[in-house]
Amino acid sequence: MKLGEAIRPQGPRRFGLAGAWLRGFCRDAHGGAMVYIGVMLPVMLGVTGLALDGSLWYAQKRSVQAIADTAAYSLVLEAARSGDAGLARAAARDDAVLAGLDETAGDRIRFNIPPRSGAFVGRSGYFEVIVERPAQVLLAGFFVGGFDTAARAVAGGGQAGPPPCLLASDPSQKDAFKVNNGTVNTSGCDIQINSSDDRALNVARNGTVVADTINVVGNYVSKGTLSTIPNVDMPPVTDPLAGLPTPATSGCDYTDASFSNGRHTLSPGVYCGGIQVSGKAEVTLEPGTYVMSGSSGAGLSVSGQGSVAGEGVTAYFDGDTSLKVTGKGMLDLAAPTGGTYAGVLFYGNPNADPGTEHMVAGNGSAIVDGIMYFPNAIAKINGNGNTTANSSISALMARELRFGGNGTLNFHIAEDAVLPPALQARLTLVE
Repeated sequence: MKLGEAIRPQGPRRFGLAGAWLRGFCRDAHGGAMVYIGVMLPVMLGVTGLALDGSLWYAQKRSVQAIADTAAYSLVLEAARSGDAGLARAAARDDAVLAGLDETAGDRIRFNIPPRSGAFVGRSGYFEVIVERPAQVLLAGFFVGGFDTAARAVAGGGQAGPPPCLLASDPSQKDAFKVNNGTVNTSGCDIQINSSDDRALNVARNGTVVADTINVVGNYVSKGTLSTIPNVDMPPVTDPLAGLPTPATSGCDYTDASFSNGRHTLSPGVYCGGIQVSGKAEVTLEPGTYVMSGSSGAGLSVSGQGSVAGEGVTAYFDGDTSLKVTGKGMLDLAAPTGGTYAGVLFYGNPNADPGTEHMVAGNGSAIVDGIMYFPNAIAKINGNGNTTANSSISALMARELRFGGNGTLNFHIAEDAVLPPALQARLTLVE
């Protein structure tokens, strides 16, 4: 080694100094925060972006839901007021626009009457609104494609507006609603046929149906006259009176009440053997519930020139008993305006044999102010007169409906008609 030459560590000592330097570098905290920031910054930006996206989506979801709620409530109120589904949709769309709907910006609104999903699917008197809006997002847009914010609302709570004037409830019967001849005329309410058969509705050559709306789950055939083209492939409606309680039928208050002449006044109660009116007998029914109990067919029978009149009356047909009006028999009956059976004039046993027939036929007149409800039976209305023309409510609901005769059969529901309690529920948002 020469004088003045730097002394360099050799061997193990040199490497020991290098290791010490490396250890010192690792222990040095100067600038360490920048390393952590560099690692964590993308994570923090992602969390912040997702939080902003979540806030935006939540605000948009609330806005879209408010639009759907507003439209559904407007829809059911207008339907109840006017009974016109077209007017109801227009009013709901207008109110949705006022609530923030902007179809020019991509918003979409759909109306399903009755609902096609949820707890009230297919139920008459309930109205579904679906609103969709393109989602507004920030960071999420880099990872997923465009998607919509959707909201759904259902309004109802009972029958919105009147029930169908005529309802054939069998789900599959051929000719479930058949008009052989004569005219069936409805006013202010719809015809609903729940059968899915291709001939669910059958109007023969001499038959005429006058109605604003005819809804058929299946299809129809017609050689006669239809005032409007039926709507086919429609969803079925739920029986609006399903679950109506049945009156007590045990014991006999009266037995084999039969009258062929004179004037008679009857009181409510259980009539074993039914009530038979013939000849020129005139029978007046006091207000209340009359239960026809007995063997098949022994229900309320009016024939010859007999007549039955009364106000505030409900006649219930227990077992397989039935209504039968023939000859020149006359009916002039009005349902109660209050209580369990408000608006219900005739009520057939829900568990009756499906072959049970209720018939109003002949040349007499029939003024029935109320709903004729035979949920598991066949109703046959044949007449040569102008039937039910003077009633405020005349609706017929049965498993199958048959019409004939040379007269006009009028069915309608006036705006001030008293409906059953099941149809008087408060209209509101239900979903």
